Amino acid sequence: MLEAKFRLTSKNDFDTVKKRGKVFQSENFSLGYYRRRDKGPSRFGFIVTMAVAREAVMRTKAKRGMREGVRHNITQVKRGYDCVLVAKPTIARRYTADVLKEVKDALVAVNLL
Repeated sequence: MLEAKFRLTSKNDFDTVKKRGKVFQSENFSLGYYRRRDKGPSRFGFIVTMAVAREAVMRTKAKRGMREGVRHNITQVKRGYDCVLVAKPTIARRYTADVLKEVKDALVAVNLL
């Protein structure tokens, strides 16, 4: 699990990333990111809607995979960003190892690693 200082929690933070941030499209998720004015640690939020899977177990698995991908790379992520990962329906059929690699590749693609 991510430490609290690395998590996005408020609706305002999610809305700011959505309205002012940039978006990178991956095969299994979208990565929205926004550069904050401060140099605090980068924070991450995760969204998995009912469109991804009807079963809560599958949605939780998808969220855990994305969260683990971020957790494995959190020490190398640049400071001062808010990021939101929004799962796509294809993520429900992926192995966690594939999701971990895809999260790392997405962070590299947007120059956060």
